[in-house]
Amino acid sequence: MSEPLHRIDGRVPNFARVMDYLEGGKDHFAVDRKVGDELLGIAPDLPVIVAEQRRFLRRAIARLAEEGIRQYVDIGCGLPTCGSPHEILQDLGVDARVAYVDEDPVVVVHGRAILDNSGKVVTPGRPLVRVLQGDPRDPDGILDHPELTGFLDPAKPTAVLVRNILAVMDDATAATVAGRLVDRLSPGDRFLLIHVVRDSAERKSADMTRLFTDEGLLDEGRGQVRTLAQIQALLDGLDLLPPGLVPLPAWHPEPAPHAVAPDAFWSVGAVGRKP
Repeated sequence: MSEPLHRIDGRVPNFARVMDYLEGGKDHFAVDRKVGDELLGIAPDLPVIVAEQRRFLRRAIARLAEEGIRQYVDIGCGLPTCGSPHEILQDLGVDARVAYVDEDPVVVVHGRAILDNSGKVVTPGRPLVRVLQGDPRDPDGILDHPELTGFLDPAKPTAVLVRNILAVMDDATAATVAGRLVDRLSPGDRFLLIHVVRDSAERKSADMTRLFTDEGLLDEGRGQVRTLAQIQALLDGLDLLPPGLVPLPAWHPEPAPHAVAPDAFWSVGAVGRKP
């Protein structure tokens, strides 16, 4: 572990720990729960959104695993918590490699402490995992990172997961990052996207972004809630797996513990293949 644990400050809210709280995880502090509760005051349906994001991720990774994908790079991962990619793959009994990447040193330190897996011990049915620090706004820096290039096999197909991270970038940066990631994919590689959509929740999304900014969890001007057409443009250069870019409950739907109307859902997702 390259970062000392004392760098984790439980007195200051942290975006990843707030999301961990909302996702039902255990790695958060009172200050994170306070922000999470304020978010729930703005968007009482947020737990449903978060739960559906996890359900979509599970369905998508199961589909990718069926297609033989055994390497995953989760960019802007947040804390590896309940229902993260390595846990999904482990539940499926799939031997795979998962690299978690985040720019936040708190996430990297905490993630390494949680996972305690150097990526060197091979256990059947247990994915090998690494957590490394990298700026999501620098795709080349991530994909050329020696800890990543030494961990993944370039001859094997890889899935790049981009869950919500583009929503904290301005339009120009998000377009550049998405375009560069797609450019760097090899034919047959996959690209998974989750993004908040503005069309059905403009006021709610704006209030949440304002709270994150006020709490210092987003830089001023970075939070962007886009329309469906704007999000679709971030997927240029990919062949989208059916049904394309849709509200999360509509992507290969399955019985859910809560009723969700897709046309009122404010988070969308897609999985694309590099031709």
